[in-house]
Amino acid sequence: MKKSIQFLLCLFTVWISLHAQSVTVKSDLLNSKSENDVLKTLSGKIAGVNIQGGGGAPGQSTRLNFRGFTSFYGNSQPLVIVDGIPFDNSVNNKGAGFDGNTVMSNRLFDIDPNIIESITVLKGASAAVVYGSGAQNGAIIITTKGQKYSEAGDLHTLNADMIEKYERRIRRAIERAAKQNTTLIQNVQIIDGNNEPAKNGAVRLQDNKIVAIGDLKPNKMDQIIDGKGKVLAPGFIDSHSHHFGDLNKNRAGLSTSSQGITTIVIGQDGNGYPMDSLSKWMAENPVVSNVASYTGQSSLREIAMGENDLYRNATASEIEKMKTILAAELEKGSFGLSTGLEYEASFYSSKQEVIDLAKVTAAHNGLYTSHIRSEDLHMEEAIDEIIEIGRQTKMPVQVSHIKIANKLNWGTANKVLDKLNQARNEGINITADVYPYTYWNSTLRVLFPGKDFDNLASAEMATKQLFDPNESVLVQFAPIPSYRGKTITAIGVERNESPAQALMSLIKIAEDFKKANPNYTGGIEAIAGKAMSEEDVKVFLAWPEAIICSDGNAGGHPRGYGAFTRVLGKYVREEKVMPIEKAIYKMTGQSADFFGFKNRGRIAVGNFADLVLLDPATVMDQANLKNSKALSTGIEMVWVNGTLVYQSQQSTGKQPGVFIKRK
Repeated sequence: MKKSIQFLLCLFTVWISLHAQSVTVKSDLLNSKSENDVLKTLSGKIAGVNIQGGGGAPGQSTRLNFRGFTSFYGNSQPLVIVDGIPFDNSVNNKGAGFDGNTVMSNRLFDIDPNIIESITVLKGASAAVVYGSGAQNGAIIITTKGQKYSEAGDLHTLNADMIEKYERRIRRAIERAAKQNTTLIQNVQIIDGNNEPAKNGAVRLQDNKIVAIGDLKPNKMDQIIDGKGKVLAPGFIDSHSHHFGDLNKNRAGLSTSSQGITTIVIGQDGNGYPMDSLSKWMAENPVVSNVASYTGQSSLREIAMGENDLYRNATASEIEKMKTILAAELEKGSFGLSTGLEYEASFYSSKQEVIDLAKVTAAHNGLYTSHIRSEDLHMEEAIDEIIEIGRQTKMPVQVSHIKIANKLNWGTANKVLDKLNQARNEGINITADVYPYTYWNSTLRVLFPGKDFDNLASAEMATKQLFDPNESVLVQFAPIPSYRGKTITAIGVERNESPAQALMSLIKIAEDFKKANPNYTGGIEAIAGKAMSEEDVKVFLAWPEAIICSDGNAGGHPRGYGAFTRVLGKYVREEKVMPIEKAIYKMTGQSADFFGFKNRGRIAVGNFADLVLLDPATVMDQANLKNSKALSTGIEMVWVNGTLVYQSQQSTGKQPGVFIKRK
């Protein structure tokens, strides 16, 4: 019987919480996935309230007990006020004031839950202001529909029928309140993700969806958030992300939510996870962001060819095996095929191998995205290759993180776009994503297009054409951790080597480390390479067919924490490359259209409530190469599936992200 009483205590605590003017309590209810989660989350948040049975007279079968349960909660009891009469649990007398001395201790008061009109819960600080020191632990204010309480006799237990009756009643109350509970974000400039001018208004959320937009008036079930005239936009979609590896280690998800990202698309540059593994992991590990994924060609090659035998063309039978695996992954919800043709795991694949896999993807209505074979010396041929894939497959193809990383070709971004626009005019659906930085992040080995890592002439060419060794910084170097954060030139000075010689030495040291540590699972080396011009970056950002990405992870290159806010701060507000509505469209609605996200990327009734509240006057990235995890300014609040996950540069601890599969 004691367990039954405790269960009813939990249930009534939830019932009170549903009516509370408490953001935390309401959010906990809306985010819980089952009634058990509700009870686990809310039980004990409001101390000193219970349902008890007692008396024998009509109307006295159920009561609220305000004596408190110190064995469960300690002595931090709230002040309880019923129809204006306060009851404290600390003193055994009855008075008229609110500062203690208003108590009828260890008494029961007969209140039928059916005649309760409202229950309001105030936190300690606000309650003490209104009701004095007697409410320092909070207050529960109850009003009834004219029927007063009456003192009852001794405590009696409920029989089984009574317990079942009140369990059903309170469960129904929980269900009703959960359906009615809403959040109203008012006084905002709504930029809806359609590339249309901002509109003043309000947005109402219920559960995980947007249920109303416009000139909305608060209702009694609203949790009200004053946007203070700031911009409310759809949550940003990171079309090319490497943040997934950080989700398990840093569950707060600050790298994404702090810059307004609510959905990440992974499986990039030819690397990915099997869909079954992803589905299982996501089911067992709550995350902050929504996650969607491509299938990587390099990953397929490793399965079909063996991870130590990739530096060659695949055989016909190996390609068939890859096609079979890819088809199965697409059936399980993969969004398409990604390639990293500049990286060695895929560099040696033939054009026909890629086209054969792309055709399988097209047959399943998937997408193709590619880190093309060259972003520097042979970029023109690499662009021709992806255009040809689009021509043969007739599916959407996308150039990943488009850039010009050859100093001799800086200033030719418009020429590259002319070629892409010509292909579009021919009916080829080719687009690109882009990040707002003049330096990339990758392995040192990409600086040798011919893969001749011990060729000094190639190394010297790289330092003159492909990157600036004076500004390019090692962001990771496991063999000699002290090299991290230093430029290639500075490392060369330490080693009494030229920048070209230092580049070759670092690659050789990393190779030896890998051979000596075959079970090492971390990243061995990475460089933030200064290689692009500011003007080319602006041209690519402004191209109507380009969407925004980070290409980032949590740490190393600052894009992992600042790509989206950098676009809004530097390139929208300061450089005026495009209006804010256009930039947000590139981050939301345009990305959603590319991926086929039907209910995300726009503020529209019925869409999932992925939202970001931002201040257009202050939004800006703060991360840099010295502090790559600095949080952006101007991102005020972020919601994922209707749940507040980020506020005032802090995680709320909620993890409502879902795994999005292609349909």
